[in-house]
Amino acid sequence: MAYDHFGAPIKSTEVALAPFADSVESSESHSVSERVPMKPVTTLPAVRVASSHVRDPMLAATNLASELSHEHLGCVLFFCSAEYDLGRLGIALEHVFDGVRVSGCTSAGEITPDGYGRGCITAIGFDRRYFSIECA
Repeated sequence: MAYDHFGAPIKSTEVALAPFADSVESSESHSVSERVPMKPVTTLPAVRVASSHVRDPMLAATNLASELSHEHLGCVLFFCSAEYDLGRLGIALEHVFDGVRVSGCTSAGEITPDGYGRGCITAIGFDRRYFSIECA
């Protein structure tokens, strides 16, 4: 298969390493005069997963949003049972994830955080600081 439309191949840069450990010298001496304690940092995971077994589309979407929504949410990918009213579910998801790209499809079974499920909806939320997602 030819990939002509992608352009020229990416060129890489080769780097030669010094043959001996003592070949590299530092011109400055850095001493640590005072230890600075590290502060714990709490960060959200780059990918979150949520699911709902609620049959009402608006309640299911609200459940997903309560587990996935945060200030850096950039995209939501969902898999849902074909038993949902898809028109109402689409409106509900657009409402609760306002300003966030939402894509998905129906499935014959859903993989949930608790294992295999049927008749439910599972969603994956992607943090836009770590992912750039486009739909085509």
